[in-house]
Amino acid sequence: ILTQTHYHWRNDNGNETGATSATSNAEDTRLTDFAQNSNIRLRLGVTNTGSVSSIPTRFQLEYSPMITTCDVATVWTDVDATGDGWEMNDSTFLTNGETTTNVSVANGGVTDENITFITSNGGVRDTESKTATTTISTTQHLDLEFSINSNEFAAYDTTYCFRVTALGTPFLAYDNYAQLTTAPKRDFFIQRGSATVSGTSTTLLAGTNYTAPASNTRS
Repeated sequence: ILTQTHYHWRNDNGNETGATSATSNAEDTRLTDFAQNSNIRLRLGVTNTGSVSSIPTRFQLEYSPMITTCDVATVWTDVDATGDGWEMNDSTFLTNGETTTNVSVANGGVTDENITFITSNGGVRDTESKTATTTISTTQHLDLEFSINSNEFAAYDTTYCFRVTALGTPFLAYDNYAQLTTAPKRDFFIQRGSATVSGTSTTLLAGTNYTAPASNTRS
């Protein structure tokens, strides 16, 4: 029985072992206030909780807007599909098809739910949503890592669920669905910073004394 066990959101700021947690080193934690057109990495744990080895399987990353809970979602979309709100992100820190390692939870990994980690797995994906073909025995587990981003079609202030399937066929068990909530639409951004004025005047430097605004042409 293939089972999705845990998830961990990671920043796209390092290689497979070096990227940091985006949720304060906590797995199975929803990422919130996620901005459009931003990159993120998703780590997912998969194991076999059955009594026989799985058939050779390619895993596919999918998403669905959450209406009530992820387990009742009925419309799931391949992240590789065109014209949707999520897509793969060709990360400068990753090579598509390289192997994941058993990263600790403190470094953005997930808890082991079986005995043996599959060391040759092709589980890193940044240009396609489908992994290499893998067979998982009853004592094995592996981690998959996907580099993705949202685009202008992603809804504002919406929670999305993420899962892997056997090329579109759902697993029989999902212990945890990855969850992410997008940021609400904002018409302004607050510039934060402070400086102590001595004398009659002082000079405030953008990026030093306050956070400089970025250009934004989205409607």
